[in-house]
Amino acid sequence: MTESDRRTVLVLTYEYPPSAGGGVQRVAKLTRYLPEHGFDPVVLAAEPVSGRPQDEELAAEVADVPETRLPARNVSAGFARLLAGPKRLAGSGVASGAHADVAASEAATGARARGRAGSRIPLSTRLSRWVEFDDASRWSNAAVRVGADLVRTHDCAAVVASGPPFSTLAAGAWIANTTGVPFVADMRDPWLENASAYWPTRWHRRRAQRVAVSVLGSAAAVVAVSEPIAEEAATYGARTLRVIPNGFDGEDMVPREVDPSAPLRLAFMGTFYAATDPTDLLTAFAEAAERNAEARDAQLDIVGPERASVRATVERLGISDRVRFLGYLSHSDALRVIAAADAGIVLVSDVPGSQAVYTAKLFEYLGMRMPVLAMVPEDGAAASLVRRARAGWVVPTGDVEEAVETIARMASAKSGGGLDVDMDDEVVRGLERREQAGEFAAVLRGVIE
Repeated sequence: MTESDRRTVLVLTYEYPPSAGGGVQRVAKLTRYLPEHGFDPVVLAAEPVSGRPQDEELAAEVADVPETRLPARNVSAGFARLLAGPKRLAGSGVASGAHADVAASEAATGARARGRAGSRIPLSTRLSRWVEFDDASRWSNAAVRVGADLVRTHDCAAVVASGPPFSTLAAGAWIANTTGVPFVADMRDPWLENASAYWPTRWHRRRAQRVAVSVLGSAAAVVAVSEPIAEEAATYGARTLRVIPNGFDGEDMVPREVDPSAPLRLAFMGTFYAATDPTDLLTAFAEAAERNAEARDAQLDIVGPERASVRATVERLGISDRVRFLGYLSHSDALRVIAAADAGIVLVSDVPGSQAVYTAKLFEYLGMRMPVLAMVPEDGAAASLVRRARAGWVVPTGDVEEAVETIARMASAKSGGGLDVDMDDEVVRGLERREQAGEFAAVLRGVIE
């Protein structure tokens, strides 16, 4: 490819390294590898939101990508700061300060999920949704003018916007329309049927639907991480659709270092939300030890931001000596912890939109050729991928009895020599980030040419 064949694209994303998380990983790896396929990204992102996890190692990977930052102006975080003092004085237990910024992202599923770990909708989120479309709305409003200037300055051939937050997609559509270039929407989650979505009234939901129809109908192409998300996009007017799931970066993967003589060790990597509620997992983990001698010494590592409600559940079940809370770790450190486990845990609650959810950690497990225990909707995308890759065990969400029996069988298999799965390497190779960047580049060529 000659230099004259190269094209520049504007990439809008609310969170970008040093911010961390599964959604950030997708966009960061895309911008890292697109240049290998003839596209040079120019990024427009928000400043990191206070209190959210950060990963400087991930930031170093994209240090050469030109970027422009605007203040995050996170709506829920703003309300959380206003509420922090009164709530602290009232002793209500609502998270305050920097930690409230993280708690504000835990918008859940209302009455269906109440009472389960991590599922309460923070007051800051409830208030913010009355006045703004989502947490990035104010950032997106500022981004439209700056983004249009960047398109003109860099002679960008297309605009790519990744969401959620979905106001980012609305900003991308506006920039593309104003500058006359194609718009590509990257949907990491469902827009309306989303486990983390919250609308105070039917009017708010109808407004979200109108915006979805306008934005997706104007897109030259929509890229979705799963088939259910693509199907939802089609119902809201998307015409050209391409499914490119999340994946793993082969350069990040670390060798497995499992101790064959140790008891079963399971590991979970990520953040507990309503859509990844660990209550059933922890209950099954406790009950398996009561029924199976080989599961009595089993260990569970939890890598990610700690939730007080989850720790309380662990203590209530009497398994504190077998569950380690390791907190947030850099991506590389997290993978090293995971590499020492016998199997990785994937959790997806059975709530609206959950059939579309993979969770990013599943791809990291597959990249390390690690057995997977997936407690997920039986008809969802995560279950389908685990089965297609022959990667491990699928337990339907909510079936604690099946989870108990599965963990017991895994413990027995470990004591008998180790867990073994016949993983489909061809399926796994197709999930490599470099290859996916090539697929995304093909979408861009299709809308530009």
